Amino acid sequence: MNDISKYDVNELIILLGKEIQNLEFHIDYFKGRAEMNFEPMIRRVRRLTKIREKLESS
Repeated sequence: MNDISKYDVNELIILLGKEIQNLEFHIDYFKGRAEMNFEPMIRRVRRLTKIREKLESS
């Protein structure tokens, strides 16, 4: 995080949070409505959550 300002990190945390919420909404909404494999979306939520937590703790 050499060239990233604290403002940029906070903005990134907010964007990651929005993306996570969006993915979680789609998983909840479409589960049971469609024959889809949600595992890739669920893995992405977990990965983005870990990234967000790392950024928040730095």
